[in-house]
Order: sequence, then structure tokens, then C-alpha cells
Amino acid sequence: MIIKAARKHASPNSGYPEAAMAYALGICLGGKRSYDGEEYQAPLIGEGLRTEITINDLQKALKIYVTACAALWLILLILATALY
Repeated sequence: MIIKAARKHASPNSGYPEAAMAYALGICLGGKRSYDGEEYQAPLIGEGLRTEITINDLQKALKIYVTACAALWLILLILATALY
């Protein structure tokens, strides 16, 4: 599900984390966007999920991000300790 959605993204790198976050939050990302005053339609990531994003979604996304960063630092600390 995440891999299929990620492949819709224009960027091969950002599609996977964007799809993972969309499904973790239960929201649909993408659609109508504007860059430098020009609008275009981006593919929908998480099609069929909620389209309204709330403050609770933003708080949950931040919690997921902080947890992932903490896990990364913990892994790096363990690796550094094991190597030296």
C-alpha cells in the first residue's frame, strides 16, 4: 500500500516518507498545489483517506518525527559505542 502510493510521487526519494506519514496519520496528501504562483495537480498519496488535516494530525506527525529522530540518534550512539 505505501510502496504503491510512494511510486505516484514525482520524487523517488520523498514519495516513501510522504506515503508512510499519510497512512500513519490516516490522511490523503497531494492534490492541488502552487509553486511560484503556478498551480498544478499532484498525485494523491493515501487516496480514499481523510482530506481534512487537523491540529491533532500535525501534533501526531511531529510526535512521529521526533520519535524517529530519537531512534536514529540512539542507533548511532549504539553503533559508535560498539565501534570504539
